[in-house]
Amino acid sequence: MIGHSSFQPRNFCAKLSGVRSFIRYSTDDSFGYSVTVHQLFDSPSGMSMEDILNQTLIMVGAPRGAYPGGLEYTEVPPSSLACLQFNLFATNMEDILACYNQTGMHNRTGLVYQCSLSSGSCTAPLGNGDPEAPDGQLFDRVGDIDKYSHGLSDDYADFLFIQSKEGQQMGATVYSEDGYFVACAPLWEYTDFNYQGSQPRGQCVYSGRSLKNFLRIDPCFIGYNLNQYGEGFCEAGFFASTSSTPLSESNFTGPVLMIGTPGRDFSRGGVFYYNPLDTLNDTFIQSTLSLGRSVSFYSNSNSTVPLDSSLVGQAPTVRPSSFALTSGFLTNQTVKDVVVSAPKYNQTTQVGRVYIVTNASKVPTLFIDGDQFGEQFGYSIATTDLNGDGWDDILVGAPFYIDTTTRHFESGRVAIYRNDGTGTGNFEYSGSVLGQTNFGRFGMSLATLGDINNDGYNDFAVGAPFDGDGVVYIYYGQNVNGSIVNTTIQQVINGTKVAGQVTNLTSVSSFGFSLCGSTDIDQNEYRDLVVGAFESQS
Repeated sequence: MIGHSSFQPRNFCAKLSGVRSFIRYSTDDSFGYSVTVHQLFDSPSGMSMEDILNQTLIMVGAPRGAYPGGLEYTEVPPSSLACLQFNLFATNMEDILACYNQTGMHNRTGLVYQCSLSSGSCTAPLGNGDPEAPDGQLFDRVGDIDKYSHGLSDDYADFLFIQSKEGQQMGATVYSEDGYFVACAPLWEYTDFNYQGSQPRGQCVYSGRSLKNFLRIDPCFIGYNLNQYGEGFCEAGFFASTSSTPLSESNFTGPVLMIGTPGRDFSRGGVFYYNPLDTLNDTFIQSTLSLGRSVSFYSNSNSTVPLDSSLVGQAPTVRPSSFALTSGFLTNQTVKDVVVSAPKYNQTTQVGRVYIVTNASKVPTLFIDGDQFGEQFGYSIATTDLNGDGWDDILVGAPFYIDTTTRHFESGRVAIYRNDGTGTGNFEYSGSVLGQTNFGRFGMSLATLGDINNDGYNDFAVGAPFDGDGVVYIYYGQNVNGSIVNTTIQQVINGTKVAGQVTNLTSVSSFGFSLCGSTDIDQNEYRDLVVGAFESQS
């Protein structure tokens, strides 16, 4: 058990051999909705275990969080919108800001917590709400503050432009790989005063290892009062990923940041690619107040982050694409391809599709289709080498799958696709592992674990967050007569039993809603598994 002087422990960090520690808090901010592991060091070589743990953080998204973390949320009138409307024609801009600040400090903007394994403490220091602080405009409770002319003055520099961040769900997505950290608020709304409306454009922030000098990225926002036709419900950051390896058949020379935008182009969906991430360091970004404003798929010479390419769904029946996003060695063993899902690809049949993107500048031609109405094929996806042939295979979660044999409704499944190793992008269906319980939604989350049983094949974890109080199942890879997964469940991590092992955690729910298994935290050559349970704030 991990203690904390000002917060109660708030999240599970479970090893496959048993519970190592947990972190929990009682405030209803959906703590545990997303989880990832971020390490502040480049290499553990020469470091003591104490130093490793001191510099290893569990990053936890709490998309309903209110600043500062741990405060009980209270609705305080007037609302931020009322501040704007009531003072819309005021001549004193300070009055508008004062009203907004008073209200904004109670907003549920969402929070990103960093939790220390060594001390058990959790804090949300990334942006303290101070507009003058380096990161204050990123995770703040007040909202975007920028200068823009709107009726109060003819001078561009004389108007205080305010965008509310209430309900933006910062922390709905958190992701870390190879020293790069990304957090997203997919429901951040852009308020267009000309058209008297607001739209969930979404935005993300990212930084290097030190978690300093964050840069904001707004892929679906090109500037104030500029109408972006078809981009209003973009929801950028619904999923995000990074790849330290260049992408295949592209001009990317280094690491790549990928942002999913499921509502882009009238819900056709898309993926934005940013490169290079290797230019990001602790001194690269001097200010976050105005950076990232002009980042867009439109040609814009003022773009702070180079936008290299974007992918858009192509068929009239396409439903939200870029719902889930990852990358892997699929058609090449030295550079990666992108895998992106559209769980409701076909509007008529509600059958999902998973794309394999081999060229970041072209519409993908390789894809895998689901086969059941409404199963949400592609809700989660993962790539890993399951049979030890040097090529990554694909796992696809479909948590709303109905097992017609057992008549289990929304029991879920994970479909397994074997890479034929020819480099052509041909994947053969190799069976499925199935959920065990009605409405358990097995496959809502996936995590690759590396080779945890030393048999030469990679293994994986599957979350079924509504199977009772939540269950995580462990499966082993194999290479037996074309079968690449041993469908026998190798280990069951039961949320109820986990709660019973922790003295001050009386119950748990939605255990396994989020998973992260990418990091060997204690450097024992086995990856560790982080499990989130947002309904129990864990």
